[in-house]
Amino acid sequence: MSEQLMVFQRTEVEKDSNVNIVIQRLDKTGELVEMTPVLLLDVSGSMNQTVAVGKTKIEVLNEVVKNNFSAIRKFAFSDRFYEVFGNELTADGSTGLIAALRHLPKMKLDLCLLSDGLPTDNENDCIEEAKKLGYPVNVMYIGDKGDSGEAFMIRLAKETDGKILSVDAQMLNPEKLSDNMTKLLLK
Repeated sequence: MSEQLMVFQRTEVEKDSNVNIVIQRLDKTGELVEMTPVLLLDVSGSMNQTVAVGKTKIEVLNEVVKNNFSAIRKFAFSDRFYEVFGNELTADGSTGLIAALRHLPKMKLDLCLLSDGLPTDNENDCIEEAKKLGYPVNVMYIGDKGDSGEAFMIRLAKETDGKILSVDAQMLNPEKLSDNMTKLLLK
């Protein structure tokens, strides 16, 4: 059965004028479900490393979220977890992915994890925690091709039926990046 997608904006306005976007799509059983798109952003210390595009991972992350998706809820995590309202993100701390997954809002999410795939937690435990969410975890890998983080992110997406997107130099073109993020989150 082909997946149907309807996007609409709710009228209630949240803090910092974020409008809550909700999508409706058919799940695997054919039931129409309402989901809220959410970005889960890794702001741990490893995001200060420079990648092949000549920027740090946190700079790449900031470019991804800077002018795109202002209406989509964003949560950042390292050794803490918080909702993001338009601030420039800085990287520091450990990568507490399991705690971040547990702190997500208790609703159906169209989740996209943006990370270098280097969790402090055991990778297998992270994947098991992600499976408990009951919905796919889409991933955007930020790092160099072939690094161990890429392998983890691919595995996480596959084991939760999520989609995978990797950032490379061509992806940093704002128009292409916006296009690909929209496909990842809303298709």
